[in-house]
Amino acid sequence: MQTARYLKSTYGFVVALLNREKVEAPGAQPARIQSAPMQPNKRSRKRARQAEEADQARHRFRYALLAGATIRAISLKELGMTIVDVEILPQLSGDPDGMCGWLIFASRAEARLARAPAKAATLESKIRAALVGDGFPISSVGSFELRYTSVPEIEAGGGRFAFFR
Repeated sequence: MQTARYLKSTYGFVVALLNREKVEAPGAQPARIQSAPMQPNKRSRKRARQAEEADQARHRFRYALLAGATIRAISLKELGMTIVDVEILPQLSGDPDGMCGWLIFASRAEARLARAPAKAATLESKIRAALVGDGFPISSVGSFELRYTSVPEIEAGGGRFAFFR
């Protein structure tokens, strides 16, 4: 028992010296040894890389995400139309210039109504104003193209993947 107590107090003294702390009395509890920082292993490096790539992708396509959220938030009830879904086709570089937004309506009649020149002009001006209001670059709003379609047209075209190809 005496040997264990002696080793314990000696261990505390050595640890205190290593940590450059004030040396306590010989009967004090030993301080914890600070471990060296661990080197990242393959899995942790992969997770860090994936998180960084996801962050870069969100940053690169931020204007496409912004445009999609803005258009989804717009109400067209005063025009007699409701948007079911929105499909944004951005540039692969993430550049906001030349972006295309598809407004998807529930019926073909609503899509035809949206394509009518009078409604299309009103719809485009409303959407462009909302885009500018939400922080879309003003220089790119003029090149933002709007197209109109309906769910039945998408299904007849072979589904979303084939239609928007």
